[in-house]
Amino acid sequence: MIQFKVSAPGKIILFGEHAVVYGKTAVAASIDLRTVLNFTELPETEQIIKICFPKVNSFINVSLQQIQHFFLTNSDIEFVENYEMFYNKVKEFVSITSYANLQQKLSLEAFFYLFIYITQKEEIEVKPFQVQLNTELGIGSGLGSSSSFAVCLATCFLYWSRLQKGIYEILDFSTLDTISKYALNCERIMHGNPSGIDNSVCTYGSIIEFKKGDYVKTISNVHTLKILLVDTRVNRSTKALVERLLELKHRYPVIIDLIMNSIDNISKEAIKIIEKLKTVSIDDEYFFEAYKQLM
Repeated sequence: MIQFKVSAPGKIILFGEHAVVYGKTAVAASIDLRTVLNFTELPETEQIIKICFPKVNSFINVSLQQIQHFFLTNSDIEFVENYEMFYNKVKEFVSITSYANLQQKLSLEAFFYLFIYITQKEEIEVKPFQVQLNTELGIGSGLGSSSSFAVCLATCFLYWSRLQKGIYEILDFSTLDTISKYALNCERIMHGNPSGIDNSVCTYGSIIEFKKGDYVKTISNVHTLKILLVDTRVNRSTKALVERLLELKHRYPVIIDLIMNSIDNISKEAIKIIEKLKTVSIDDEYFFEAYKQLM
């Protein structure tokens, strides 16, 4: 029986947060806190899927027959490609499962969305299995807990499909692109209109330069940077913050556009400094001077 582990890092947006939604340049980095997923195929006699999400205290067993009857009877690829229609179907299914709060509900919606979507896209042979997924990241703290969650699930189901087909290759950049796209679709459940930066950095790691709808550029071979993160223990909703900014933009378009353009220029200057750091020793005086500029 197939068994494996995957993990994805959390993230921090260094420059350009929120402006990135409007096509401005942003800089994000992966951090050394991770989400880890353990996948195990179960004996055919069990005929269930076991879902274990300790971080949100969600532990449920779902009948394979129930899933196949609800999703996979007369289903086709066009159905899962229609986001609104398919997501409504997922929400309907999750509503009859067991959850106690919004975090559990969204986690299950993300799980079943990606599971069924990738099952159809990659032609997975559905078998009994267990998924246990836990994270070092705080939920609602802005460190990419939902993105690393989505990236782990997307990687899990894509990798499972490859193993079923006898493909044992290491994940290359083309595969990472696919994982990131799958995770972005899932991120819409959590954030409504995500820019794509979170799933990108949680997929590719390192530091990335990002512009929505334009490009993702990995800035590799950068010295490890130390960043002080303070957890306020105040949860936030990225979706609500994005909606609030949209409201302000409609009310004060000229002012908000000026702010967005300034943020864009700051991000571009930061990229220049980070690129220079690649060629400088950490003992060099310029390294510490550049650190100050980034702050």
